[in-house]
Amino acid sequence: MKSFVISILCLLYFSSNYTFSAPKIIIKLDDMNPLNSKVRGYKAMDFLIKNEVKFSFGVIANKLDKNALRTLSSYLLATDKNGDKLFEIWHHGFDHIIPEFKNRDYAYQKKHFEDADKIVLEKLKLQMNSFGTPGNASDSITNIVISENSKYHVFMLAQNIPTIQNKSLLYIDHYVEMEKGVGNVNYKYFVKNYESYKNRYTDYMILQGHPNGWTDAQLEDFKRIIFFLKTQGCEFTLPYEYYCDLVLKYPIKLNVNLITPKQTKITWIDENENIDLTYKIERSVDSTEWKSISTLKNANLNNSNNSSFYDSNIQNVDGTCFYRIRPMIGNKTGFSNVVKVSGLDINKDSGLATMEIEVSPVPTKDFALIKYQLVNSGYVKCNLYNIEGRYVKELFEDIQYKGFNQVRVDLSDLKPGIYVCEVLCQNSISKKKIIIN
Repeated sequence: MKSFVISILCLLYFSSNYTFSAPKIIIKLDDMNPLNSKVRGYKAMDFLIKNEVKFSFGVIANKLDKNALRTLSSYLLATDKNGDKLFEIWHHGFDHIIPEFKNRDYAYQKKHFEDADKIVLEKLKLQMNSFGTPGNASDSITNIVISENSKYHVFMLAQNIPTIQNKSLLYIDHYVEMEKGVGNVNYKYFVKNYESYKNRYTDYMILQGHPNGWTDAQLEDFKRIIFFLKTQGCEFTLPYEYYCDLVLKYPIKLNVNLITPKQTKITWIDENENIDLTYKIERSVDSTEWKSISTLKNANLNNSNNSSFYDSNIQNVDGTCFYRIRPMIGNKTGFSNVVKVSGLDINKDSGLATMEIEVSPVPTKDFALIKYQLVNSGYVKCNLYNIEGRYVKELFEDIQYKGFNQVRVDLSDLKPGIYVCEVLCQNSISKKKIIIN
């Protein structure tokens, strides 16, 4: 009897001191098909963005039309109050003919995988890092194909997970159903499944959905699921972000040097190998209130671990300012060390106009850096014209964040002469001469 009482007391003690840790939630939406400036399933996407819920959507590469980048720009630029990305596009195959990645030979799977990757890179100007097959159908050949592309680090719901895994490739398979049959979101069905798995999948859960075919009633059930997960204390994350949380190294060492009283050079060393990162650079006049001055992709940094940025657009700074930087992915990612810079002599309100362009070097030959500052994030396009005003070619098309931006453009195919580059962002248009030797 005495031992029984002691057992009960121990049980009550440990249960009263046990805190349930809610799993992270990865939302995996399938079959993105942006067409004619509209995305099927946009109601679900708009709801998630409005409520700052991170989610991913698998794109069918051959369904992307010429307007895809403009159509998706607001989603690709969406961030939460901390400046972290809310949306990730993942590789969902080339044509979605099931099975696209099962019982197919190596050459077929390799071509479909790489062709889809190239199309998205060309049309959406982004490198995908996560992968999920149509119908979740895959085999051992699929594992070989994805492992051969060093840009990919996440494989979601693979049917054939190798016993010995590549450390740079994460297999995500903690699947909790919220659709009772494809496209049929059911709130009660999900809650029952969640309760069944919450003590087993304590690290993460992946929820798969097909919003293209959801009715308004099914969309409401999806919203109830999201609010339920929030009440459970769940944190939402992206597939690639979840991987980065596991492997990112901290901190990033930041150094800042005063080049002139009107320009600083910011340099940092990133020891994270084979990880595509976007960096957020912030400046402060008092180290308390921070302002984002630039968001730079790896492509703008020549993929070098030792990266640099010149701040020539200093506004409302006189004497001293502070800098810090961090990658815009990974929930655990903190800012770098804070660096103080003194000796600045900048007139107040002397910054660049919204779309004033700077081109360097002058004159140029094979390439040029086009620099400009955006008040708001948005879809940006740059065209090149000859001095008579005739169109020559498109220099770049991208979505970019507010603040300072710089893009390296290839001019090696052009004859010597004077050209004009035109940068368009929303309703703003700016032009600048480029002299090619």
